[in-house]
Amino acid sequence: MALDAFRRAQPRNSASVYGESTQWSSPLQSAGGNRADNDPVNTDSDDEALAALAELIEVLDGNLRRSEQILERARYLRTLREAGLGWGKVIEGEKRPLIVELLTSSIEELHEASARFRRAQAKVLRAEGMSIEQIASFFGVSRQRISALVSSPEPPRRSFGSYRRTTQ
Repeated sequence: MALDAFRRAQPRNSASVYGESTQWSSPLQSAGGNRADNDPVNTDSDDEALAALAELIEVLDGNLRRSEQILERARYLRTLREAGLGWGKVIEGEKRPLIVELLTSSIEELHEASARFRRAQAKVLRAEGMSIEQIASFFGVSRQRISALVSSPEPPRRSFGSYRRTTQ
């Protein structure tokens, strides 16, 4: 079923998070290239999970670029600090947006996009007939959390409060 297909699609080597190569097993390969008849798939253009996944990919791409910028800046700031400049002078000379602002943007965007994807995926899996218990097991959360995800509308986008810069 769908849960088995998702489990088969997990990476065989989780070390890929650190830049190493990962071999993925595909549900299509496992089924001999064909979708199982008992595994319904919504391929409509209004697939909410697919749209949320596309948004997540866009956010991840943006975060990769931002991460490179943050890493370059962090190394430069470390060089300044190791050269004996005080933190006040180091930060005073930093160009906007500051590293902390870039980090906040990354965290916010990832949080929002992943929450939308998680909610949309849970709803689609439920619509395809997966039980609340199966989805909860797959996501590693409680049945109550999945029930809340599939039964409530998407919450409004939120700000992270004190981390958000208030002056320009």
